[in-house]
Amino acid sequence: MIIGYYLSQIHTSRLWSVLSSVSLYVFITVAVVVGLYFGIKNEPPISDLSHLSFWFLTLTVGGVFSFIFFLKRNYQMGIVSLSVFSVFMTFLFFYIAFPPVDRRNPVMQMLPLIEKNREVRYYHSFNPAFVFYLRREIKPLDKGQLDRFLSQKDRAYILTRKRYLKDFENMPNSHVLKVVKDLFEKKHSALISNKKD
Repeated sequence: MIIGYYLSQIHTSRLWSVLSSVSLYVFITVAVVVGLYFGIKNEPPISDLSHLSFWFLTLTVGGVFSFIFFLKRNYQMGIVSLSVFSVFMTFLFFYIAFPPVDRRNPVMQMLPLIEKNREVRYYHSFNPAFVFYLRREIKPLDKGQLDRFLSQKDRAYILTRKRYLKDFENMPNSHVLKVVKDLFEKKHSALISNKKD
């Protein structure tokens, strides 16, 4: 509502005010690209995907076109330029830039290893995104329950963190299936099962 009011009144604004706002927008979009590039480059699991940050230059291009239109006092096209490039960037993000990154997150890498309808529990802590993707409650286990849980005949899984793997070292039925670093965090997710394959 506030943005709508601002846009409806933009033709009454002074040109320098509009141009300075769009200039700030262009500067912020360039800063976002630089920040994303180095942020992704410094994240080991996805460092090879840093080039995806350049898709966000779409917003910068929209800002530059908008600046030119506002400079020519074509306010309508200035607003349209910002809007169209923002919508286009939304599609680029969800269909091109984000999917390769999402495939590297620990949840997406571990989900194929978890058989449907098998019991999944957690020990100490785990990545909460598993609850969303598994679409069920994941109940906790304490240290005294681990051996019994892993000794059951049916395949079962335990989600935990890498730092707790030492608690499973002397359990013959525990098999670490995968350990993956969580994106943009220092934690590592770990998946344990009572069967190797």
